[in-house]
Formats: sequence, structure tokens, C-alpha cells
Amino acid sequence: MTPELMEQGARRLEAYQAAQATRAGQTESGGRQAGFSRIATPGEVDITHGRILYLEDVSVSFDGFKAINKLSLDIAPGELRCIIGPNGAGKTTMMDIITGKTRPDEGQVFFGSTID
Repeated sequence: MTPELMEQGARRLEAYQAAQATRAGQTESGGRQAGFSRIATPGEVDITHGRILYLEDVSVSFDGFKAINKLSLDIAPGELRCIIGPNGAGKTTMMDIITGKTRPDEGQVFFGSTID
């Protein structure tokens, strides 16, 4: 490792530690203690309340056909979920609901702390 790389690494570490020091004690969200003690920053998904994606009792029908019936899904930050199923099971419809392409007939969708 060259001395230049070591100096760059030391500067990055100092900048990181300085940023962490300025955030110390800023762990409140809406007057409550924030989950994960993390502050939401602009341009990032707000996960201060502990969930990155939350679907509750979501239902969608197309001309009387129930594509999704009372789907509930909860994904925490850092968690990996795989959605599998046969053709026509509703995987694409679920993704369309999450991205906002399709509106659910009933239920709620939260991405971060935002209602979709």
C-alpha cells in the first residue's frame, strides 16, 4: 500500500468520524426516540421508523378478477426477501403497487415513512 493511499484513507476516516460526532445526540424523530438511532437525510429512504417497505391488507382486482387478496408484507432494512410463484400469482401486480403504477383497491403501502 502506497503512502498516498494511506493518507487518503486516513482523511476519509477523519471525515467519517467528524460526521458521526456532529450527529451524536440527534436521534429523535417527531418527538420520539427514533428506531435504529439514525437520522433521515435528504435523498435517502427514511427508515427511522424501522421498516423500509410495509404493505398491509392490500387487494387489487381487474374486472372482477382478484389479482391480490389481502397481501401483507414487511421488509426491514438489510433484509432480503425473494418473491416466487407461478404465472398469474400476482408478483408483477405487487411490484406495480409498490412502484405506484397500480393503485390498490384497499390496503396501505408504505415505502420508508411515506404513504404510497
